[in-house]
Amino acid sequence: MVITDLFGKRGLSAIVHFPTRLEYFLSTIPHHNYSANDLINNHTLFPFYEPFLIAKRATNIRTEMKSLSNNHLQTRLAMNVSQVKLPNFLRFCPRCVVEDREECGETYWHRLHQLAGVLVCPVHQCFLRDSPIRWERESSYLFYAAENFTNTEEHLLVVDVDDKNYAHRIYLEIARDAQWLLTQQGLSLGQGKLRERYYNTLLKKGFAFYNGKIRISELFEAFSVFYEPKIFEELGCELKNSRQGWLARLVDKTYSGVFYHPIRHLLFLKFLEIDIKDLGL
Repeated sequence: MVITDLFGKRGLSAIVHFPTRLEYFLSTIPHHNYSANDLINNHTLFPFYEPFLIAKRATNIRTEMKSLSNNHLQTRLAMNVSQVKLPNFLRFCPRCVVEDREECGETYWHRLHQLAGVLVCPVHQCFLRDSPIRWERESSYLFYAAENFTNTEEHLLVVDVDDKNYAHRIYLEIARDAQWLLTQQGLSLGQGKLRERYYNTLLKKGFAFYNGKIRISELFEAFSVFYEPKIFEELGCELKNSRQGWLARLVDKTYSGVFYHPIRHLLFLKFLEIDIKDLGL
């Protein structure tokens, strides 16, 4: 069985997000110059999440991805909690498929396209399409080559982003921010630094008091107006209420140890007019 040969254990699952046993995996490949950190940085989704983790937790997760320990990473990142809706299927950009085949002879799964909350390809400015391969696969130990599941005319139909459509523009901006995050290595802002930046900006915009408290009702109303309800729904980030929802907790220092999905941070940063690249990453 391939998964036993590559990862040294029967009964493992092929994980889209955060594979583990990477050092063992590298030991099975002859004549290479890769390190486990190279794989994590350049071939997994972890760099998208890392800047929003406290440094110690980010280090622990990297260690777990390299080691032979059991995979509890989705639990550590609260991905089993309903934060942001995961895609139902592996996804692809039809224009990337054509380019991959011209440049490489075949297409492959792009990690950016598998991120929850990323709906469009920032390179080709078109919507991603679903493949027939479900995230929760019946045989989770099997591997599926993208070339075999993106090869029909229907798959390659293109739906472009409409520059005049406000929601489309937001989806494109989020995809570009996500693409940039994936290129960063070993970054960890932590919740404390983020909340300090959030508070200082909210103070300037009149949504906070100098005693540290937040005008949460006013903030909730302005945030709800800034984005169309459709955007929250499409991204799986629905706002439930002003006091108990994710927005209130995102800016509340009493929740400083809680991890929140990067898409929620990207939405809030955009509302505050803060460029993700200006956060000192």
